[in-house]
Amino acid sequence: MLPVAAFCFAVAGSLGMAAPALADTPPNEPVPFEEKIPESPGEISIHAIDREKGIIILELGDQLISLEDPALVQSLPKEGASGIPLVSIILQGIIAAMFTGSLVVAGHHLRTYKKASTTESLRAILDDYNEMVQEGVFDSYDKDLETWKEKLAASEKAPVNFYLHHLKSISRIGQFYERVGLLVRQDLVNFDLLFEMLPFPDKFWNETQEFRKTMSEITYVDFWNHFESLHRRYENARKNKDEPKDVSSVLPAVRKRYRKKYN
Repeated sequence: MLPVAAFCFAVAGSLGMAAPALADTPPNEPVPFEEKIPESPGEISIHAIDREKGIIILELGDQLISLEDPALVQSLPKEGASGIPLVSIILQGIIAAMFTGSLVVAGHHLRTYKKASTTESLRAILDDYNEMVQEGVFDSYDKDLETWKEKLAASEKAPVNFYLHHLKSISRIGQFYERVGLLVRQDLVNFDLLFEMLPFPDKFWNETQEFRKTMSEITYVDFWNHFESLHRRYENARKNKDEPKDVSSVLPAVRKRYRKKYN
């Protein structure tokens, strides 16, 4: 049984010669099944139709090609019916089936591309995060927090330029999570994977509350809004997780287990 799409490739070369013959058929003249398209290198005719099994057998030159499409067979007129030539109806059905198949294939390719794109984006995010950790960015932003008010008041730069050029650690962390939040909101990164692999800087977020409020008032109201959206996503995802314990409450128990095991 030949698939519809494969058959369409087989008859593609003959359609150009068949079209004039079909166009010359009177619109209301019955078209018997045995009628053939005039002799040509790609002659096509209907050899037989099995309505019970939903099979059409077409004659292409000296070959018989069997197509199984119950929906198409049921839509065909009965023998002797008037209207559009039967071969034309079949070919239209084949083209429609090919179009539907192409949409399915395109959807599959789109999902594959999106998955690959998400993987690459996640890898780039983790690489940037690890680079900041190695450079000690998360350990040095407190120096910016101690002096940002005085520096901002004395600066002649626009607030955004001041933020980017004079608060290196704060701006680097903020811009990083702002970009990540944007990718998540645009569905370019899978949040479930991100949540499992990228820590959220809760300490930084809490300690920059006054800074964030001030910047949103002197620059634009949506300052770090993607960062804030990401924070909400992490908070919601953590509702089903156990709260982490304080280090001081854990270490004594660890030392006790260690002494019991090795002493």
